[in-house]
Amino acid sequence: MKNLLFVISLFTINAHADRIQSLRFDKSQVQRIYLAPGLGSIVLFPCALEEVFVGRTDDLKVQISPNDKKTLFMNLKLSSSLPTNVIVKCSPDRSIFVFDAIPN
Repeated sequence: MKNLLFVISLFTINAHADRIQSLRFDKSQVQRIYLAPGLGSIVLFPCALEEVFVGRTDDLKVQISPNDKKTLFMNLKLSSSLPTNVIVKCSPDRSIFVFDAIPN
């Protein structure tokens, strides 16, 4: 199943992509998000976020917005951060989205 996912980033997602983009998210695939140290990212989901799991919490900070449960803030903690993954669970249908967060 594909859902619309909106990514707003204050960095380049990759060398050929715009800094703000909308994409169809295939939940059977892992989506890559490229992050730059010191610059934040916002990911807008089609559902209210229930839970977020980060593989390496020493490298990546994520926070569900207190004002909008469909918004996820992401920020690398260190310039030497390593790649990690982020797993997001939504309600009410308990959809799961999986990302690779890659320092760029």
